Amino acid sequence: MSNKITELCWPLQMPPPAKAVLMAIAWHADDFGMAFPGFTTLIEKTCLSKTALLSAIAWLEDNQDLTIRRGGSDAGGTKYSNRYTLNLSRLD
Repeated sequence: MSNKITELCWPLQMPPPAKAVLMAIAWHADDFGMAFPGFTTLIEKTCLSKTALLSAIAWLEDNQDLTIRRGGSDAGGTKYSNRYTLNLSRLD
């Protein structure tokens, strides 16, 4: 968890669902703005439906507040979370 990243996010103005998702991801981020929370975690932290969560993530990505490297699974079926990277230059 990075308090530095979370503090940078508080003043940003955006739609409430996007702000909730941004803050949840920031709470999980390291000092470089990288985080790996799963959908279930983000849904629990934001109280959003899966549809609303996906819309908010798309909004953050479209507005370049967030870059996403999509997860997947390996040949053994192990699933990997998305890697979210907060755009620190936009947060300063």
